Amino acid sequence: ERRPVDEKLLLIGVDGFWWEIIDPLMAEGKMTHVQALVDSGSSGPLETLLPTFSAMIWTSITTGKSEENHGVTSFLVWKFPITNFSVPCHLTPKSTPEIAWMKANWIVEAPITNQFLDAEPVWTILSDHGASVGMVNWWVSWPANKVNGFIVTDHCLYNKSNVMQNYKSKEGMTPNDIYPVELLPELAGFSHGPDDITEAEIRRFINVQEDSFIDEFYAIDSYEIIDIAYEASMFKYSYPEDVTYVAASEYLLQTQQPDFMGVYLKGMDSMEHQYLKYYFADEHPDRLLDQNLQRYSDLIENYYIYMDETIGRLIAAADSNTTVMIVSDHGFDKIILPTGHYNHMEKPAGVFICKGSGIKQGHKVTGAHVYDVTPTVLHLLGFPMAEDFDGKALTDICTEQHEMVTITTYETGRRATRRLMESDIDADYKERLRALGYTQ
Repeated sequence: ERRPVDEKLLLIGVDGFWWEIIDPLMAEGKMTHVQALVDSGSSGPLETLLPTFSAMIWTSITTGKSEENHGVTSFLVWKFPITNFSVPCHLTPKSTPEIAWMKANWIVEAPITNQFLDAEPVWTILSDHGASVGMVNWWVSWPANKVNGFIVTDHCLYNKSNVMQNYKSKEGMTPNDIYPVELLPELAGFSHGPDDITEAEIRRFINVQEDSFIDEFYAIDSYEIIDIAYEASMFKYSYPEDVTYVAASEYLLQTQQPDFMGVYLKGMDSMEHQYLKYYFADEHPDRLLDQNLQRYSDLIENYYIYMDETIGRLIAAADSNTTVMIVSDHGFDKIILPTGHYNHMEKPAGVFICKGSGIKQGHKVTGAHVYDVTPTVLHLLGFPMAEDFDGKALTDICTEQHEMVTITTYETGRRATRRLMESDIDADYKERLRALGYTQ
């Protein structure tokens, strides 16, 4: 039985959100919305997993289970011919002529999907038990489940490889990309592509002196242009994805008001991989070109301020009786790699923030883990704990302690089919992973 609860819950996932940068910006008064959540809620570090693969960690966040128990252990899946046997590719093997030939002629390689998910995600748990739900852009949400609410998968609205044209014309749309499919016409107008970025937006994030840079920026048409002498393509192809999903989420919050809504924003992680070297420029001045240092020195700070504004917009769009929870999958290591990127191979903690009418104010959270997010969401919404969760409900953040009711499991017998489903954005997805240094 569900405990009576008046609050709804908004879960905002910001990939790579990091206290190392948030804290000094709050101290300077530059992240007022996050500061207000910290002051009037509970917050602290969120311990993560190793390796720090986003697909694996975000699935642990939305299932309350370890990678061994939820089954999503990699970014990519390999499907072999004849048998159609599919297996997660945990780490892309070092490229050799033999491997290259196999991938070109024999193996089908595609992003992992929820066909490989062995555990119930929080949105099906809640939907199965009477709550209305909405998910936007979440990892492993494709193909879209039928739920009591809506699912806007990470394949919908923003298509990097085709610069949005597929979804503007609806060519290539499949019912797997969104549920219900009838919702698409309402959301199509929120699509914001790289060519839609205005000069004012470019200048907000990048310190542009010469007007010729603007023309060069609009001429970029691939991730391949990422190199030490230019680097703007990561911003060009990552920022509009956040713009698209923020606008769609704001609209869905205003019009649908589900009991639970999850919004995932990917852009911050991409920005940090590429541009943290400019934020920490004093630590490796010999690795940076003066022109690029001038251009990108403020990009990370500007993007954190943009995320703060985004969080404020989503909170304003939500019902007034909504508990807000912000989480990230990891922070970053303060180490520049030979490639010029920053990464998170040492398992730096992410961010946990929660604010609502039943949440302690100014409370510092300790010992929180990514496994604890789904149990905490269920507890705050009045649902029992499952004994097979690997995480726990963070009851210490609550002003009132309720009896902890437990059930054996929320699993329903639905299991992964491990049937690899390919989509029209797979090629670009794989190119993005290569650009970020996750795969070869």
